Amino acid sequence: MGLLDRLLRRRPEAEVHDDPAADLERWFREQGERLARVRAAIAQIAAARVRLELAIRSVEGRRDPVVDEELPGLRTEHEDLAERERELREEAARLEAEVHGVHARGERLRAAHAAAEARARARVAAAEVTRDLGELNLAVIRAQEAVDRSRSHAEALDEILGTRSLPEGSPPEGGAGA
Repeated sequence: MGLLDRLLRRRPEAEVHDDPAADLERWFREQGERLARVRAAIAQIAAARVRLELAIRSVEGRRDPVVDEELPGLRTEHEDLAERERELREEAARLEAEVHGVHARGERLRAAHAAAEARARARVAAAEVTRDLGELNLAVIRAQEAVDRSRSHAEALDEILGTRSLPEGSPPEGGAGA
């Protein structure tokens, strides 16, 4: 088996199933789902923070000394929740930016992979054409030789029949009526 034939063989089965585009798409989808869960958790923290704000306002509005004892704890919890929410929002924004950056890189790699695959298919097709051109050239040479033989035969017949002129209406020798 020649080098060209080995190059033109199909890729191994393991490589045929290698689809980085599908892998990347699955990864992007999974990361999007995880980021959605992070945003949902942040929304729950924000809701808890708002509930604490409402509780603080309610306590402040009552002016009840027993309930007022809870006010420092409510304010501390509110500050803690606000800080956690801020930190999580920053972390989520950072993660989202990283995922978008990786997504952009993945899109570039997907395009590069598709282009490389197309280039490989084009090279295989071009190599097949090159290989077949040799056979085609031989066929064309054989056809030209056949045309040349036919022309030579026709020219020989023209020469033979052209030098002997037959009277009009008379059959050639050995023909019908002899």
